[in-house]
Amino acid sequence: MTALAPNSVVPLPLPPDELLHETVEAFRQGGDALVSDLVELGGLQAGSAVLEIGSGVGRTAHALWRHGHTGAYLGLDDEPAFVDWCEEVLTPATDGRLEFTDLEDGAFPVSATVIDVVLVPSMLAHALPHEAERCLAELGRVLKPGCRALAQLLVLDETWAEAVQAGHAGLSMGHKVADGVLCHDADEPRLAVGYSAAWLQRVALAAGLRLHGVRPGTWAGRQGVEAGPLDLLVLERA
Repeated sequence: MTALAPNSVVPLPLPPDELLHETVEAFRQGGDALVSDLVELGGLQAGSAVLEIGSGVGRTAHALWRHGHTGAYLGLDDEPAFVDWCEEVLTPATDGRLEFTDLEDGAFPVSATVIDVVLVPSMLAHALPHEAERCLAELGRVLKPGCRALAQLLVLDETWAEAVQAGHAGLSMGHKVADGVLCHDADEPRLAVGYSAAWLQRVALAAGLRLHGVRPGTWAGRQGVEAGPLDLLVLERA
């Protein structure tokens, strides 16, 4: 398989204004950043089979198309309006190469050990423990051995604790949800849910995954961090 190269085909249609809650420039730049991470940290190749959990209105799918991805892509989302638009517009515009379907009950409609790279943008930052555990178990099921998943989330590690102690924390996580799991708002826990490194390690191992690394984000007020707001967890299938 070859590395990605710019796609010279006709650009894909953009989402309508009522679904696109950001500028077109931000939509494109955000997608490009995700594809860059998939290449550099996830081992994405041109022909890789890609699964995205929380595909939204096709930000990543658009970027993959622009960058010449030729492999299979399936985007899952629990927002029907997003899935409907992507299915009705992006799938036919790409002759079926970009596919989308509903994410129901946390189960991925994918066979075991068929995926090269999985992207989970932001969903785990709003997931309760049983949902996060199910997600990691599904990642371990669908990934090929040695392949990786990238997940954006809030990691409660030593650097987060240091930022809190120094008074730099950008987002307080003062409410316990479960052992190793905290949230920002007790009344609306899904606004922001954080997981300890120990919790992630335990659940990942049970799913047959190895924690390959964490790229810290800016959400916790960590000093000297230049990446995006969320932490990026890199998991590798054993």
